[in-house]
Amino acid sequence: MAVRDDFGEELVRRVERDLTIAWIDRLWSDHLENAAELREGISLRTLGQQDPLAEYQREPGFRKPR
Repeated sequence: MAVRDDFGEELVRRVERDLTIAWIDRLWSDHLENAAELREGISLRTLGQQDPLAEYQREPGFRKPR
């Protein structure tokens, strides 16, 4: 491949690894932010005397474990 020939195998692998780690980090951060928002919303519903588990399972995107 031309890129590997121009820059070297080691540099290309390092860049690929760094980009992959950065992407995973971004997705994980987004996941944690969404989980925190969901947790806050469920907590507010429990103040309204609603069952937290039932409310969590009603949320869009909830999938029961197999």
